[in-house]
Amino acid sequence: MIRCLKIVLVILFLVWNGGMQAQENLTDYSHSLRFARYLSAGHQYSFAAQEYERLLFLFPRDTIVIYELAQTYRKQGRCGRLNRVKLLVDQKKSLFRTPLLIEEYIRFAYKCGETENLKPYLTFFPEERRNFLELAALWSAGRYDTLRHFTPPQPLPSSPGYRHLWEVTKDFQNLKYKKTGLALAMSAVIPGSGKIYAGYWRDGIMAFLFTAGNLYMAYHFYTLEKPHGFNTWLFGFFGISFYAGNLFGSYKAAKDHNRRLNQMYREKAEAVLERYF
Repeated sequence: MIRCLKIVLVILFLVWNGGMQAQENLTDYSHSLRFARYLSAGHQYSFAAQEYERLLFLFPRDTIVIYELAQTYRKQGRCGRLNRVKLLVDQKKSLFRTPLLIEEYIRFAYKCGETENLKPYLTFFPEERRNFLELAALWSAGRYDTLRHFTPPQPLPSSPGYRHLWEVTKDFQNLKYKKTGLALAMSAVIPGSGKIYAGYWRDGIMAFLFTAGNLYMAYHFYTLEKPHGFNTWLFGFFGISFYAGNLFGSYKAAKDHNRRLNQMYREKAEAVLERYF
């Protein structure tokens, strides 16, 4: 009986000891890194980031972990962690100042629209790549006024990425914006015409019918009612309200038209960045 108990205890110890060794193996560097990559590949970025953070705590000088952690934050869209990545990149050790890691930080900054302070980091790249990144920064930040007056370096950089991005920029510069002042003036004269000018035909026709209809009814009751009664004031109020709304709507329609053009070309630029960045 005692001999059987000893055998059972030995077996339990061996199982427990083997389990502890297996657990140690599963939490070592290579297994943890593989597990973090598995989570990231499965788009489980929150859990992947936790695993990378644990690895970074254990191996604070590991550039692979820092790079993949930054990449995970970017894919997750956690712009609140951009400063965290910047602090890692800005450590006063040349080990961390690798173009690969810096470019990942720049990608993250572009995605979050934080491109104002990137100039010092661009010096780590050759001139052609730097030119591409500078133009990409303008698109990422939505600097449309600057882009419409942007002049490329001469001779034009030969890299395919820059040439494709410049083609998008050149087409954007040739766009004709709708003038908000003109849309406003047109609708002041003929209600709804400013919206039609901005491309909103249905809204323009509706604005004309509602405004003209109510003002006509106000005039109609004005000529019939002596003294001027409730109907005159009611339709007059609606007519003036629709007229004022038509003015504001025409101004807004021109702005929205221009905003749609900006967004359309920004998406074209982002498609180029996806390919070459």
